[in-house]
Amino acid sequence: MENIDDWSLDLASGTWSRIVHRAWPRWVIFRSDKRANRLWEIRQALWDLTVGWEDSYKKAVGRLEEALGFLPDVRAVEQLFRPDVAHDVLPGLKEEYGVYRIRLEGVTIRFVEEHHCIWLTIEGCLPQALAERLVEGVRRKVAALEGTEYGAEKIA
Repeated sequence: MENIDDWSLDLASGTWSRIVHRAWPRWVIFRSDKRANRLWEIRQALWDLTVGWEDSYKKAVGRLEEALGFLPDVRAVEQLFRPDVAHDVLPGLKEEYGVYRIRLEGVTIRFVEEHHCIWLTIEGCLPQALAERLVEGVRRKVAALEGTEYGAEKIA
């Protein structure tokens, strides 16, 4: 898990001190069976489709269909981090892969896709009901995309 606080190392004593404590709410969204998700493969298939690599796309969706037991709508991954409330999509950073951001009510929401989970960090304060609605929306969408149960757990 990523450390979101800022720390300082005292070289003389070798001790760390927290200098900024960010009390940002965070969740982890994961497959209930604890297996790896297929988000990377789905995004790669979408990329093949987008650039017109038809043969590569057909192979990719064939592998996904075999793994998932159905043919997924790879375009649906584009809506994974788009809640049903007014928000702005923030541009990605070139040095980051699998990191997506939106701004909602003036607060940045960061999503990090990893092979076994999605991390959702609210970089500020949102009403609890809105935060829970956001988490539930991602959980529901990724479960539908992969055709399997997903859970969500608040970690901070």
